[in-house]
Amino acid sequence: MKLKSFATCIALTLASFTVAFAQTYPSKTIRLVSPYPPGGGTDATARIIAKALGDQMGQQVVVDSRGGASGRIGTEIAANSPPDGYTLVLGNVAPLAILPGAGIKLTYDPINSFNPVSLLAKSDYVLTVHPSLPVRSVKDLLALAKLKPDQMTYASSGNLGGPHLAGELINLMAKVKILHVPYKGNGPAAVALLTGESTMMFGSGPSVVPHINAGKMRALATTGLKRSLMNLPTMSELLPGYEVTQ
Repeated sequence: MKLKSFATCIALTLASFTVAFAQTYPSKTIRLVSPYPPGGGTDATARIIAKALGDQMGQQVVVDSRGGASGRIGTEIAANSPPDGYTLVLGNVAPLAILPGAGIKLTYDPINSFNPVSLLAKSDYVLTVHPSLPVRSVKDLLALAKLKPDQMTYASSGNLGGPHLAGELINLMAKVKILHVPYKGNGPAAVALLTGESTMMFGSGPSVVPHINAGKMRALATTGLKRSLMNLPTMSELLPGYEVTQ
């Protein structure tokens, strides 16, 4: 149902251009920019949407992964593309809200450079740790972090992305010092955790669940207000008021 709504909204948006345009659109391949590298939740969502949208519109939809700078690079590419309906971008909280709110200089306007189409997904992050870490709960993790200030690290999809702020919120609310290590997306951050280069991460479901099921990562909690994955506890059960969703 959500996929059908997405395609319908696209058609309604494009129909307002001109009658002639509406009669011929789409007449060529559509590009869907994913502003994060393969392996993360944004990339997985892009590929699902591209297939469904292409089937419904009778035209190929190609995913163009342009990761880096917390989604800014891919978002800039989309914003600077011709406004002809043949470039779509998966909007994300970091390039469209967090970066502008932090005063980062951008080549696009998060509001006026894009025509919004549809909300596709909302999900929690999953707090995961390397299996070698001697913790089984968030309580254990925070106790260890207090014993080892600045010695534990958390990988993220990039500076000022949702996972970065999720970690800083733990530092703030639990009064611990876990060091942030930014990568170019959730996929590379997951690799860092798998290899033991990092202690923990806040990952999207698609980037961590296969590794959790394989025993290569240990899941401790989710970041929403309600339990949503594997009946894991939420961060707010230990830190009341804690909530981060993407």
